[in-house]
Amino acid sequence: MTRSTPPAARLIVPTIAAILLAMAVALLRRCLDACGGRFVYPLDDSYIHMAIARNFALHGSWGIEPGAFQPASSSPLWTLLLSALVRLFGAHDASALALALACMVALVVVLDRLLRAPVPRPLARGAAVLLLCLAIGLPGLTTIGMEPVLHVLLVTPLAWIASRRIAEPAPVTRSRWPLALLAALTVLTRFETLFVIGALGIVAFRRRR
Repeated sequence: MTRSTPPAARLIVPTIAAILLAMAVALLRRCLDACGGRFVYPLDDSYIHMAIARNFALHGSWGIEPGAFQPASSSPLWTLLLSALVRLFGAHDASALALALACMVALVVVLDRLLRAPVPRPLARGAAVLLLCLAIGLPGLTTIGMEPVLHVLLVTPLAWIASRRIAEPAPVTRSRWPLALLAALTVLTRFETLFVIGALGIVAFRRRR
């Protein structure tokens, strides 16, 4: 017989997501007040990503200018996701913000899933998830309209799953393709992920994994 989840436990993830979204909205309102009611991203890199995404979606060219190949994106996966939004909804500056907010909510769900075994009590797990999100400044990261939130969303399960497999007392025969795909997507989000994969590879090699 499966044990049903208490109603209060089901509200943990939506509550945390609502708290973080409220904090992000509060930051955005401060930004609007400081910029005379106009929303502006604090970094020019955000606009570089959006320019490449717009040109790729509308003109089929990967660059800041239509028809020119200019590989200026440091996060190809983020740019591709923005390009998909341009194709679906048109070119809007708010697309990057909406994508970052969606990644933030997804990260709350992922962290809750990863911590279910080590932290079985819902309230304690919810507190841990909220503290982790606040520790990395997650609401503030969403306002820059760039890939850090997506990177955290991907690199966290990558490091978690790989570490658990490395720590297993004996090699387990299971498909490596999902983990390899996750690693590839994370590298396409931030190239620096290669350092994380390299560190995990060294530990795996020493443990004969």
